Amino acid sequence: QANLSEAGLESVDLSEANFEDATLKGAYLVGAKIDKAKFLSTDLTDANLSLASLQGADFHSAILKNALLIESDLSWASFDDAIVEKVIFAGAILREARLANADIARTDLSHCDLRGADLTGTKADRSSFYKANLEGIKASDSSMEFADFRLTKLGKAVLTRASLVGADTDEAEFDGADLTEADLFWTTLTPSQLHNCKTEHARFPEKTVVAYGP
Repeated sequence: QANLSEAGLESVDLSEANFEDATLKGAYLVGAKIDKAKFLSTDLTDANLSLASLQGADFHSAILKNALLIESDLSWASFDDAIVEKVIFAGAILREARLANADIARTDLSHCDLRGADLTGTKADRSSFYKANLEGIKASDSSMEFADFRLTKLGKAVLTRASLVGADTDEAEFDGADLTEADLFWTTLTPSQLHNCKTEHARFPEKTVVAYGP
């Protein structure tokens, strides 16, 4: 259980290092090469891993509250069951990353590349996916309520039973997405907009009729 809080590890090569159960609160790892490292149950609260290479890194059950991962390469990384609240990933690469059952609420994933990522059962309420590429993601049973999907690419995304209640989907692209049994209440989405998507048993917004008295 190493304590590396506030450690300065800028641009170092820590590939395949094992940080299991370690404390890296506030650590500075900007530009570091940490491919295939193990961060199992690691506390990375307030850590700065921006511009780092973290391909294939394992963050299973890690704590990343308020961490910075701006423009980092997290391709094939795993965040299963991790706590990723209020993290800034802006511009990061998360291709085929695993975030199954992770809590990524209020997280900034704007401009990120999440193609093919696994967000099954993920909680991403009030997170920003503004201008992100989510083509081909697997996000069944996820919660993305009040999330920002403006100008987001969601082609062929699997969103079965996902909750998008209140999400901002302005100019989002859902080409070929699977929204079977998805909850789309309080969005502006209509069946005609999703004509080439699977929407069986999806819950669409209800039209509200305002009645005025005499």
